[in-house]
Amino acid sequence: MHIVIAGGTGFVGLNTAKAFAEKGIQVTVTSRKRHDAAGEAVAAENDLIDVEYVNLQSSSEVFSLFAQRRFDGLVMLAHAHQYARTRAASNAIYPMILSCLQAAAVTGVKRLVLGSSRAIYGGLAPPFTEDVKFPVKVSYAGTIEEKLGLPHVPEFETAVKRVVETLAFDYSIPMPAPTSGLTATARSETMEVVALRYPIQWGPGYTAMGNPFSLVTHAAAGRLASLKGRTGYLGLPVQDFWNLISGGASSFVKDSASAVVTTMLAPTLPHHVYNVSSGLNNIARHQLEALYDLVPDARERVGIAPDDLDDKGKPDDGFNADRLRSDLGWRPKHSEVGAAFEEYVRWLKDNPF
Repeated sequence: MHIVIAGGTGFVGLNTAKAFAEKGIQVTVTSRKRHDAAGEAVAAENDLIDVEYVNLQSSSEVFSLFAQRRFDGLVMLAHAHQYARTRAASNAIYPMILSCLQAAAVTGVKRLVLGSSRAIYGGLAPPFTEDVKFPVKVSYAGTIEEKLGLPHVPEFETAVKRVVETLAFDYSIPMPAPTSGLTATARSETMEVVALRYPIQWGPGYTAMGNPFSLVTHAAAGRLASLKGRTGYLGLPVQDFWNLISGGASSFVKDSASAVVTTMLAPTLPHHVYNVSSGLNNIARHQLEALYDLVPDARERVGIAPDDLDDKGKPDDGFNADRLRSDLGWRPKHSEVGAAFEEYVRWLKDNPF
């Protein structure tokens, strides 16, 4: 088996490449950078991993790679939205996904695992289960976020996530024979598509420095001198953003990677959409206390008192990995936040991210 990970030298991609290689599976990771240090370092550690420098927006470059390698599976982790501040910048994902989908379909890739996001539920009321149907327009009108004036995922980001899933699932449907008189027959072969919807992810290799779990871990490990003045996602102070998501799902990156491997290797897929969550202790105050128990001298560097954080959490919003567990037997290996922090701190002793 040979797997290609599009966007594979990113945070989740590199951890996923390692997870496949640990099972003896050959992996090619793509990077848009020339001389991608992170990708080259991982490839140097394991003969089963190699890096290809490909512009995913170029259909000819992508097709050339797929035609030469003849991959069995595609993992799509490339994105454009994280630092996008305009629709034009965010829309860069569309040629990426279409180039990969077309090349995969033409060269006989059997299964696509798409890295999607919890952001896809933006503007909806819980429970956020995999069977939720989306309205035509993304809107926060009348939502709790609007009523309380809470920050939220931008509408354009939610819209992009929904469109990308729709495009991917379209490639799992057989093409009908043309009705315009052209001499062609219907194509019966299809590519199986599964979407994994991730919440906030954190752990070894994280560089964006937007979520509180990674920020406080980096400070605890001495990789950040102080968190004073730092903000997290949505431009909020670290403790404010942490309180906002207290009680919500998160995924340690090693669990994110194992979910990809599980769905790619499953003999059958009873469903084609799965939420992913590590099931960690999700109360903000308890999470910070676990870190301080592990690294007692981190309090000054982190600069957040446990009493500054929510000790109750929000009502259950229904986002969990129950379907993934029941269908495929997947289990997170990092469901205890203390153990996750310990592994992360240990990693940061020898690595910058």
